[in-house]
Amino acid sequence: MRSIRSVWGIALRNLQKWFLNPRVIAIAVFYFATMFIDTRAVVRFSEHVEIRVTPWLFSHMISGWYSHVTLMLCAIFLFADAPFLDESAPYVIVRSGRRAWVTGQVVYVLLASMVFVVFCYLSSVLPLLGHLKWDTGWGKVIGTLAQTEAAELYDLKFILSTRIPHMYQPIPATLYSMLLTWLICSIVGLLMFVLNLLTAKSIGTILCCVITMFDYYIYNFLSSNARRYSPITLSTLSNIDGDYITLGYAFSVLSAILVVLMILSVAFIRKKDLSAVHEI
Repeated sequence: MRSIRSVWGIALRNLQKWFLNPRVIAIAVFYFATMFIDTRAVVRFSEHVEIRVTPWLFSHMISGWYSHVTLMLCAIFLFADAPFLDESAPYVIVRSGRRAWVTGQVVYVLLASMVFVVFCYLSSVLPLLGHLKWDTGWGKVIGTLAQTEAAELYDLKFILSTRIPHMYQPIPATLYSMLLTWLICSIVGLLMFVLNLLTAKSIGTILCCVITMFDYYIYNFLSSNARRYSPITLSTLSNIDGDYITLGYAFSVLSAILVVLMILSVAFIRKKDLSAVHEI
């Protein structure tokens, strides 16, 4: 019981630091501002046709390469201080023990990713206030922008997928997108934690940026078969065609990577000298 309290205490302590962290505040402001700009065309179209928008833009907005890279880079920046060692870390590790400390960091990454994903979803909805309506369907605005040239005429900043409405209802599509995004953000956070912990450098940050940009490399220089081996590609619902890449395959691969990284986090902490505090 004491160990469990220590784990949650460490995780929640890291989350509490967000309120006074300029980096986290900058991420929130930047991402919300980006979503606000990206949804202006939807608002203009809604006003023009006098039809309100349903709150299901999220799965579409993060399916575009530009929007998804923006989200991923924000996630990387969010975990840029991995392995989350500060001046008090040696004392916390001594009091809680190595296993509890590293478990707390893993729980923190999972919680932080969840909070970040919820924030990203809200950032796709809040700019639409005053033009929203609740409907379990996609709605005429999203349907029209996805299936006609209206998106181009109104200079829409992201591509509304025609595949997503065809394969999924809006609520499942949104939940699947949020879950896939949570998985990839958690993977990014834990990968940075493990690599930065082992190297005492920013290798994890650099590698995660490379993995993120690999998605662009696939679309422009490699065969479409390579999509099956890119975690970033598997985390977007528009890339899941139900045939070559299934939803079950995407969830299985991302979940397996996440579990492996969790195991590595606990395994490597035993061999790492944490007597010196890392400066990120």
